[in-house]
Amino acid sequence: PEPAISIISLLSFNVANFLFIEKLNVERKWNRFIIWLFLIGNTAASIFFSYRYMVPTFTFSYLLSVLGGFFLTEFLDTDIANDKYNIVTDLLFGVLCVTFSLGLYQANLGCTLVFICFYLLSLPDPFFLKWIFEVKVLVTIIALGLSCVFYKIVWTAHLYFQNVDVSTYRNAANVSVRSILTSLPHDVKTAYTSVIHYFTKGQLNNIYQVYQFPFVVLVFVIILFLVKLILLKVSYKKFLLSCVIIIILPLCANVSLLLAPGAGELQLQMTMPVAMIIPGFIALTMDREERVSNKQLAGRVIWFVFVMLLFGNIMQVSCDQHEMLQTRKTSILLMNRVVSFAEDKGVLSDTNRKVVIAGIPVNSLQYRKDMLYSKSNSYSHYGEFWTGGNCLTQSYSGYLRDCGINLNLLTDDVEYHRVLDLPEVQQMPSYPANGCIANVDGYLVIKLSQ
Repeated sequence: PEPAISIISLLSFNVANFLFIEKLNVERKWNRFIIWLFLIGNTAASIFFSYRYMVPTFTFSYLLSVLGGFFLTEFLDTDIANDKYNIVTDLLFGVLCVTFSLGLYQANLGCTLVFICFYLLSLPDPFFLKWIFEVKVLVTIIALGLSCVFYKIVWTAHLYFQNVDVSTYRNAANVSVRSILTSLPHDVKTAYTSVIHYFTKGQLNNIYQVYQFPFVVLVFVIILFLVKLILLKVSYKKFLLSCVIIIILPLCANVSLLLAPGAGELQLQMTMPVAMIIPGFIALTMDREERVSNKQLAGRVIWFVFVMLLFGNIMQVSCDQHEMLQTRKTSILLMNRVVSFAEDKGVLSDTNRKVVIAGIPVNSLQYRKDMLYSKSNSYSHYGEFWTGGNCLTQSYSGYLRDCGINLNLLTDDVEYHRVLDLPEVQQMPSYPANGCIANVDGYLVIKLSQ
């Protein structure tokens, strides 16, 4: 049942958040609560729980990616000389968790890397002064590479035994070691610009983006963390490595873009690793023994900034959820009117004739858009379908099912797009104009929009 799936998915998502907070040793309850709200009150989490058919896939992938990071950081914590059993088990479970996470949703590999990065940033000086720790970090990197190799092996074997060809979706069929290396300069640039767009005026994840507030807070927390390291008089090695980790953090968060050349720009559902960055820095700067006291004016101002940013996150999610409900009502009402219009003309009496719906609801002149439409993200716009490949036919199948309408929809994707490209269909007017319904090439074509 739907509620059970949602509840289990929400539980798995929050277990992952708990592990992240625990590993960074966040002690104060207020701090833990604020960081938890940042992790769950963002657009990536909103998308995870908004795509009904993808909820368990997204959330369990996130949980497994964080579990993979947790086991690998446990390996980094383990004393090699005295605890060889735990070393093997931590590495094994870490590799397995990351491999299965990749099988569910590859973009969440960034969550594993971000988790490990913040763990390394949280470590005290003595760890960085031991040569054995450097060896363990290298082994961790190798383990992550093995996870990707195992995933590729299992994926290839599964496709072979199922007699399924590699999809062309996001250039998946053309990914190879050579293509990864040749596209690396471009994809590195994309990884950095995607993070900048996430915190500025790119994709909406905060209502304050128009003022560049999230980006200012990001720069602020990074500077705050570096100043803290200077005041603590950490070793030169610790400070230098911390700077390196901060510099490569965008690459770690967007590692899926590096491993999938030609995949395009970062989509909002891929941004959970980026959403972990600010709460990670909050944990490092505000919850240690050397922290700025919350009783001091500076500490209170800092927390006010964080709470304001959190408010912007939550308001953006609320805006998206409102618009998802509003556009769903609009789309269902529109389609019911279209079907009633077709029934009045008596064109639906032949149930054996295949139906082709041209256009998408959001482009219809009858589609109502309220004042929040332009302020919300596209994932929340019910009726804004992807039109490539089989996305259009699958979207219309689900759309009609939600409307409670039973039409004999053409489901052959190639044929569907061929009909849409016919000159007769291109020249048809859109609903509700006369001529918006016609028999074309043996199909009943309903022109919903241009």
